[in-house]
Amino acid sequence: MYLRNPVDAKRAFYYIWIAFRCGVLGLRFFNLFKRKEADCPEVRAASSDFLEGDMGRRERARIAFHLERCDLCRAFVNTLRATVDLLRSAPALEPPEGFEQRIRDSLRGAGSRDAQVP
Repeated sequence: MYLRNPVDAKRAFYYIWIAFRCGVLGLRFFNLFKRKEADCPEVRAASSDFLEGDMGRRERARIAFHLERCDLCRAFVNTLRATVDLLRSAPALEPPEGFEQRIRDSLRGAGSRDAQVP
């Protein structure tokens, strides 16, 4: 690594110091700094997985870092969380009798109409 000025040297020393403090000195540590911060479209697309915990620690940390700094994305995720909580607390409803059969009949009718050629 070529250090062009004292700022580069200071930054390199800081990264190495953090690596020793975290106990993860190696390529995995330095890869953390290569990846850019998550952007708004990425955060919104991954918000459901973020809330469900369906992502790795590194990706989760990137999303959390963005949410700390972006009011719009934080509001989006908080609204999604509230919506999911509300839906989970709602009682399960049973469809009316004959509902499934009416749907099947409707789908069969639509399929036969599409198959007809004028």
